[in-house]
Amino acid sequence: MIKKMIQEHPFMMIIITILSISTNGLETVANLILITATNTIISRKTALFFILSGAILLVYLIHWFTGYYANIFEEKMIQATNHDIRKKYMRNQMTLALEDKLNPDDTINVVTNDILLFDQQYLKGFYKLFNCIFGIILSSVALISLHWSLFLASVIMTVLLMFVPKLVGKRLRTTTGNISSNNDKLLKKLNDWTKGYHDLLWNNALFQLWRKTHNSFHTLENSYVDQKRAQQTAVQFGAFMNMAAQVAVNALAGYLAINNMVTFGVVMSAGNLAYQLFGAVSVSTDSIILLQSGSSINDKLVSLTKPVSVDRFEKHQDEIDNIKNIKLHNLSYEYKNGTKIKYPDINVSKGDKVLITGPSGSGKTTLINLLSGRLNDYKGSLKLNNIEYSSFNNLSFLKIFGLQPQSYHIFNDTIANNIALSNDKYSSEQINSAVKKAQLSEKITSLSQGLKTLIGSESEVFSGGELQRVSLARFFIKKRPILIVDEGTSALDKNNAYKVMNLLTQDKNLTLFVITHSIDNDVLSLFNKHINLSQE
Repeated sequence: MIKKMIQEHPFMMIIITILSISTNGLETVANLILITATNTIISRKTALFFILSGAILLVYLIHWFTGYYANIFEEKMIQATNHDIRKKYMRNQMTLALEDKLNPDDTINVVTNDILLFDQQYLKGFYKLFNCIFGIILSSVALISLHWSLFLASVIMTVLLMFVPKLVGKRLRTTTGNISSNNDKLLKKLNDWTKGYHDLLWNNALFQLWRKTHNSFHTLENSYVDQKRAQQTAVQFGAFMNMAAQVAVNALAGYLAINNMVTFGVVMSAGNLAYQLFGAVSVSTDSIILLQSGSSINDKLVSLTKPVSVDRFEKHQDEIDNIKNIKLHNLSYEYKNGTKIKYPDINVSKGDKVLITGPSGSGKTTLINLLSGRLNDYKGSLKLNNIEYSSFNNLSFLKIFGLQPQSYHIFNDTIANNIALSNDKYSSEQINSAVKKAQLSEKITSLSQGLKTLIGSESEVFSGGELQRVSLARFFIKKRPILIVDEGTSALDKNNAYKVMNLLTQDKNLTLFVITHSIDNDVLSLFNKHINLSQE
């Protein structure tokens, strides 16, 4: 993931590198100036001491400036990377959605919690480590220039410090993976139980909301505690080793000064350079720990953002463009629990209006999934233009069928955008035509903002039946040759339901399948074919 980040944002990475080198270099320069400044005190050169002190202050001021912008550009790079990951992941999810394999809970967890973990641990760990490398190199060069033994002592202590991440690396990877997994489980449980709150309310069982979810909250909270415990074990041990290393280098510099091998000023600067070096080593150790913590999330995101390909080639494109008939012969479907449903033979020609009735569990919804190509593991024969369904690309069926479901979603957006689904290719005339066919013109005309009126699933502007007609208008604007209505007029009153059905059945070119639990004689008379699953 790091390699891709650099490849996709090279210019920003160059800026960050320059600022990082400048920031660490200025700190090293300030420490070297301090040697001369300290020696001027011994030589009682007061004026030069103040001049050098001013120079040190100026260097640290520029150091602050470059450090400030280095952090800003790092955050920009991190957020750009997060955006790239979300973009690639969401593209993959859109591809999976074409095959009905999208899981909303998993999607939300990845683009929120997993990205946050990746940001705070893996990316932050990388940039801290990246900055520390320059600090380690520059302070090491400065120590060599002072005395080789100071550098040798620093190398030995650095090696000892670098062993710290190895002590807890595996445990950190495990704890981070647990956080992601436990958060995913929590989201699924919350989604399940909060969606059913109406059932809980009317059965005097709202207390179950907390009872059924508090253990999942507790498990997730403990995951964070376990991770912090593992991190702090390494951080505190590393801090102790860092302090011990600085004391050792200071002691060595003092010994060298006593034996006139270095000036007195070197003692103070050696201590500061050791602080810079071991501080960088300590932070790099923490950074490696963060990288190890986030490695499991990094692996997960790398896997989830690999391009997902879908075969869109349709060898029977001519048949898709000219639908003539659909034939069912000895068609059956067997569920995983062993239940098997057999369907009556039927030949549906272009323009036929087919009513599908039957009690719950009779296989109405399964039949619709078979007809629309969402299920392909059927037995018997299901043909489109005398070609078996299995010979077609499943994605092609999305261009043929429109679906008016019983459960639909209204977005928090304008009426126009809800109908066109924010697709700019549809003109105002097309939207108005769809509105008219869905029997919504009178209602929308009465609204001060018309099609620009904001609505949503909890809208008080429209009734349930009117919202259902907004959903139906989506089909009218797309003009698919086949429409499936799955109890899609259930929220309409009898009069409006009849009007909509009459409109649909009057379209001679539209092939219509309508599922309903109940049979109204007036509605039944509008259809020329009837599949009664209760007889099978």
